[in-house]
Amino acid sequence: FGRLERLALCENRATAAGVEALAAAPHLARLRSLNLYANPIGPAGGRAILASRHWGGLTELHLVGCGIGIEVANDLRWVYGDQAIKV
Repeated sequence: FGRLERLALCENRATAAGVEALAAAPHLARLRSLNLYANPIGPAGGRAILASRHWGGLTELHLVGCGIGIEVANDLRWVYGDQAIKV
C-alpha cells in the first residue's frame, strides 16, 4: 500500500472510526485522491481527515453523501482548497 495514490471506498458503509484508522495509517502517506462517496462518516470522519498527519498531499477529496456538515466542509476547503473538495 505504500505506493497507493488513489483510494475509492464508495458506498462501503465506512464510518468515522474507519476513516480514523485510515487517516492514522502511515503507509497511506502518498495518497492524493480519496473518494468516500456515500459513506456515513459524519463530522467526526471529516475531522479525522483534517487531523491526519499523513494526508497533507491530498488533491482530490470526494465526500458527497457523507454527512460531514457545513462547518467541517468549510474547514476541509480551507486546508485542501476549494478545487480539491467535493461535498
